[in-house]
Amino acid sequence: MVGFALVVTALLAFPTAAHAQLEWPEARMGDQVLSRGSGCIAWPTPGTTAVTGLCGDAPAPNLRDLPPLPAAPGATLTLRFSDPVERLTGGENAGTLTRLDATSWTYTLAPTVVGPNLIGFWAKFAGPRVTGDAAFNGHLAVTSQTVIDLRRTGSVVRARMRVPARGTIRAYVRVNGKRRSAVVTRAFSAAGERRLRLTVRHPGTAWLVTQYTFPGAKSVEVSQRLNA
Repeated sequence: MVGFALVVTALLAFPTAAHAQLEWPEARMGDQVLSRGSGCIAWPTPGTTAVTGLCGDAPAPNLRDLPPLPAAPGATLTLRFSDPVERLTGGENAGTLTRLDATSWTYTLAPTVVGPNLIGFWAKFAGPRVTGDAAFNGHLAVTSQTVIDLRRTGSVVRARMRVPARGTIRAYVRVNGKRRSAVVTRAFSAAGERRLRLTVRHPGTAWLVTQYTFPGAKSVEVSQRLNA
């Protein structure tokens, strides 16, 4: 049964005994079920003109109430619906939608999207089991490269990097706004960790700069201050 307050619409018949038989459509992104939002769905009765319908008015979604789905910037995720969808809109702030078949779409994230993102989709269902419109919400935790260990001993900088997907890391040390070390490059065939070693001999406030690039996307740059 739908997990939000149900409201009867005057245009549709709602036999009480039938409510337990009706299942609101489901949407998944990757392996995660999306939260059901507001909408109005109708269940036609085969061979008759009878229609059963329900409208749901859900509260505004909150990131804290939705389990995060981890993803890399620029990644392509698959949206799957339990029933055929005639039209799908939404998610414009974080990515773009492409139709695969009657029940599946791809959702490609914008390369610049990093951090927690509340995303919403509005699906128009085409039948034959259900027709109507319904909203679905999700929490995308888009992560880029992470420095999980960083040390500087004299002129030597050592770091351990973690990336969420296949791609390339370029790292160097910046002092007073200028690059003051060689550029170290590491390629990743999948998500994982690698160690970096850089040398810098210039005085001043130093920053480790990492640029993470994955196929088909722009690089994401992260800077972290080095303590002497």
